[in-house]
Amino acid sequence: MPDQEIFYTQKLPAELLSIWWAFWIFNGISGQVAPRPARIAGTVSEIQISTVASLVDNIIGVALALVTVKMINSYADVEPLLIEISENPESVPKKVDLL
Repeated sequence: MPDQEIFYTQKLPAELLSIWWAFWIFNGISGQVAPRPARIAGTVSEIQISTVASLVDNIIGVALALVTVKMINSYADVEPLLIEISENPESVPKKVDLL
């Protein structure tokens, strides 16, 4: 069956997973740190600091959501190939590089 071999060129972007983890960790940390200044805010400048911390937390959350969507879309693009590999393991070339 050499003429029927399937060549897989799509890849799951491994670097995207690292970026996602970084944003996940930063989002968790900022989610714990951002509300603290608001609890003790007594002056206008302290409220401004609290607002900036909240904005940074929200920006990190939005970036995390965008990276999550990109990662899900990348997996969805490769998923049909993974199904095909599981259904036809004999048609898979010796080296399949999905990562």
